[in-house]
Amino acid sequence: WTLTGFNNGSDAVVSILEDSTATLAFTETGKITGTGGCNRFMGGYQVEGSALKIMQLAGTKMACESPEGVMAQESAIMAALMTTATFVVEADTLTLKDSSGATAATATRD
Repeated sequence: WTLTGFNNGSDAVVSILEDSTATLAFTETGKITGTGGCNRFMGGYQVEGSALKIMQLAGTKMACESPEGVMAQESAIMAALMTTATFVVEADTLTLKDSSGATAATATRD
């Protein structure tokens, strides 16, 4: 999945920074991996029906200076992903929602 937006922690869904790519992948063995624009992250997840719980995520620690704001983007993406309570897939779009039903993140199928 290619992330297209994420909740910035201020109840607003914002787009991925221009000139950066954020990704998300789920394995059949309960692992989640991805990138936030610079570093890779990884963790575990559990799914039951439309319920989705993403466990603590860990990431690599490279420092990237461009595009401006990419390090803050990565932190916000990881925080948003860990608020996920449910998911919906419609056509080629994945929407992750928190427990209140607010959008945590959106992605399109690669």
